[in-house]
Amino acid sequence: MQKMRKQKGKLDRGYGHYATRQMFANAILFLVIYGVMMIIAFALATT
Repeated sequence: MQKMRKQKGKLDRGYGHYATRQMFANAILFLVIYGVMMIIAFALATT
C-alpha cells in the first residue's frame, strides 16, 4: 500500500511537469494564432 502511494506521487510529479510544458506550448500556439488573426483582420481593414 505504502509503495503504491509513493509510486503515484512520483507519477503525479512527472505529470505536473508535463502539464506545465503543455500549458506553455498551448500559450505560444494561442499567441501565434492570435497574431495571425490580427494580421488578417488588419489586412482586411486596410483593403
